[in-house]
Amino acid sequence: MVKYAFIVNENCVCNVFQMAKVECFFEAYKLLFNRKIKYVLINIILHPPKVLVILHLNLTTMSIKKILVPTDFSGVAKSALTVAASIAAKANAELHLLNVIHVPVIDPYTPAETINTIKEEEEKSAQQELAKLALELQSKAPVITVKLGFAVDEIINYSETNNIDLIVMGTTGATGAEELLLGSNASGVVGQAKMPVLCIPDEMKEFKINDIVYASDLEKNDISVITKLLDLAKLYDSNFHILHITDPEMPSEEKNPEEVFKGIVEATGYKSMGFHNIDNTSVGDGITDFIKTGPCDILAMAVHHRSFFSQLFHRSLTKKMVNHSHVPVLTYFK
Repeated sequence: MVKYAFIVNENCVCNVFQMAKVECFFEAYKLLFNRKIKYVLINIILHPPKVLVILHLNLTTMSIKKILVPTDFSGVAKSALTVAASIAAKANAELHLLNVIHVPVIDPYTPAETINTIKEEEEKSAQQELAKLALELQSKAPVITVKLGFAVDEIINYSETNNIDLIVMGTTGATGAEELLLGSNASGVVGQAKMPVLCIPDEMKEFKINDIVYASDLEKNDISVITKLLDLAKLYDSNFHILHITDPEMPSEEKNPEEVFKGIVEATGYKSMGFHNIDNTSVGDGITDFIKTGPCDILAMAVHHRSFFSQLFHRSLTKKMVNHSHVPVLTYFK
């Protein structure tokens, strides 16, 4: 992925952009989008009489060619597999099934031959279970793999090694001590994955994608995440909603959210798009309240990688939604 950065005279930029005065990120992105330029605008810095334009090779599409489903053969894992299989069929993607056998705690005095026998038996059993799952799928045969190790580490390593585009995994709603154990794998993968992760809750009765809700802080680099999400929306002909939570007790220096939303609509050209600006002193509570009553089949969130304290807040919020949302949660690395 190659970045391009160049400085040009402001008048020249205006000529390139159909004599339009470039005043903001979204206007510049819209002009590039409408002209079908094969690059994505990452940033534009106005410093008259010159403008620094940073472009990136086209990364706007959410190309789903390989889908990974980590499974422990539980009911919620099978639900995740059903969802992944339907997406794979829709996107004509290759399906991968992965079972990770946890590293057992073995007495140090146990003979090496016994240890190897135990490992071989567990791997053989896992391979047989994966083969059964593969036969149950009414689609082309998936790639099946068994790994020995720690679940989160092996899932991340497999995803990166095999160029996985989307991870689909089940989550079990839990509280207290159970949350530390049951929610650790899904939230651990979400916190480390560089590719989208779709978390399927155990209480989900029917998988549909009529309405996608993206919880956004309306930062300018949100446009890259939104554009990728819109590819999924187009695949299912879904309505797309942007949800923004405003704390009424906190002074805000950000631009008018409605104006930012208008810029997003103009930049992307997607017609079935709605905006919801909710007042709530808690971002998590605001999101939870909306998805309980509003149109939401999938909640999309960005995983932030910023300062330590900012990461701590956003990761805890994402973990909360992954572990407790009654609708699927789709996370993106940002």
